[in-house]
Amino acid sequence: MSTKSLSQSELKKILKEVIEVSKLAGEKLLRYQKKINTLKIDYKEAQGVVSEADVNTENFIIKKLKKVLTEAKFLAEESCYNNQDAFCETSEGLLWVIDPLDGTTNFLNGMDVYGVCISLCFNGKPLLGVIHRPRTGDT
Repeated sequence: MSTKSLSQSELKKILKEVIEVSKLAGEKLLRYQKKINTLKIDYKEAQGVVSEADVNTENFIIKKLKKVLTEAKFLAEESCYNNQDAFCETSEGLLWVIDPLDGTTNFLNGMDVYGVCISLCFNGKPLLGVIHRPRTGDT
């Protein structure tokens, strides 16, 4: 994993890319929300509901972000829950922290209060963060 920090110009470029990824993920969530009644829904012990929209959107975001910073690791809500051992070394270097669908219960109830959350940390400290609300278009 990288041990060097990023310059301001690199961060600005990455931020633009993360905003674009969050908007694309939001479009994906909007399509899923149109077919709420057909979504596969599971329950995470002591953590609430998770839908195929959460999992598939997270996979989409990870795939896109791997192209932005190849050396960064990932700490993503759904992947982490399913494979907690894979995310032990998250305090050093670059790390994407992702919640692909923050507000799953609201989403599944047809409400507009949910979002895509993506942040980038370096050695445990946040460098940038993006929250996108698909239904309102606010980022």
